[in-house]
Amino acid sequence: MNKRKSFKNCIPVKETDWYKERAIDTVLFELTVKAQYDTIRDKVVFAGEFDALKSDINKTPFIKDDEIKYLILNKVTDEFVFNTEATKRINELYPENSYGNQFVVTVDGDPVLTGYFWARISRFKCNWYQISAPRNEDFDICLGFENGDFKCDSLPYPKRLTDALRTSGRLIQ
Repeated sequence: MNKRKSFKNCIPVKETDWYKERAIDTVLFELTVKAQYDTIRDKVVFAGEFDALKSDINKTPFIKDDEIKYLILNKVTDEFVFNTEATKRINELYPENSYGNQFVVTVDGDPVLTGYFWARISRFKCNWYQISAPRNEDFDICLGFENGDFKCDSLPYPKRLTDALRTSGRLIQ
């Protein structure tokens, strides 16, 4: 991603009465940079659902197609398995920040899945797809929910993504 995207149904925290009513301090300043405010649910969101366009994607991918070994779907947890070089780059993101690093998975250059590389020990909740780091080659992929729960198996993946991985022999079910 060439810049952090706004979350669906959210506005910048600094535009809210919630923010304006509090004294400015370093924690609140940090919120204005990364977090957003969900006006429907009336709460701060640290890593929410977002859409990506082709124009949002870096010309050089963070993880190249040939660095994805498998997407394993099973009854315990879903996992992306990457090669050594991709694993190293993902793990180097940790512990950059508690707000995660946005990613987008593409098929033929089209965005099909968005989410976050997420620190396993983050003090905040991720409300969207997350790949937790640090790990070895196998990274759990989970879907976070606003109540703090998350699901790591039988996730809804875009058909175009699973078809592409199946066709290339990299979908394990």
